[in-house]
Amino acid sequence: MSDAKCPICGGSGWQVVVEGDYSFVRQCVCTISLRENRAESGLPERYSMCTFENFQVNPGGGKKNPTLMAARTVARDFAGKFPAVNTGLLISGPAGTGKTHLAAAILNTLINRNEHGILFQDFRELLQDIRSSYSPDSKVNEFGILAPVLNAGLLIIDDLGAERPTEWADSQFSYILNYRYNRLLPVIITTNYLDGGGRMEEESLSERVGVRMRSRLFEMCREVCIEADDYRKINTGQ
Repeated sequence: MSDAKCPICGGSGWQVVVEGDYSFVRQCVCTISLRENRAESGLPERYSMCTFENFQVNPGGGKKNPTLMAARTVARDFAGKFPAVNTGLLISGPAGTGKTHLAAAILNTLINRNEHGILFQDFRELLQDIRSSYSPDSKVNEFGILAPVLNAGLLIIDDLGAERPTEWADSQFSYILNYRYNRLLPVIITTNYLDGGGRMEEESLSERVGVRMRSRLFEMCREVCIEADDYRKINTGQ
């Protein structure tokens, strides 16, 4: 999809309307389409303004962190090349280091470029939605929950491993990942869990999702490892 400006408003977001002797401006249809596309993506409102430009590579105003700078470069490059991408991204690092911000920046870039079929899912909320579909009072079945996740042009799974590993949760993740793997559909995954454990977490990613699924992620994703302190604590002086 090209980055060409809207032919109606020229990219301003406002359309000049002339009716007889009067003229006025109104929001262009392209902005309405963007809002609908962003709403359909499932991106939480909190992350709607995340961009590569406002991603902090020097939290607290200190020295620029090389892993944050490298992560931003990789994420921006992915967004620039999409949909001509062969692999997804596995963005790992301690809590509060901007992993979700980068994933949201990719999504916002693609939405603004009028790409469709981009889906953002919090891992815990996804599993809870699937569980809720089993209720006899549910208005949507399990397939109704999973279909968009399985077939999205780009699937972003935020906070993988946050849910305590169970046989059921593992089987759900395995099904989603294998389905997309077989159809060459990319995923972007963020996680606090590192290979071999990490300073912020005692368990490794393999322990949280299983060795087999970790191996599958090696095939599907480019690893982006962030080593930084929690920017929330830095910015609040804690």
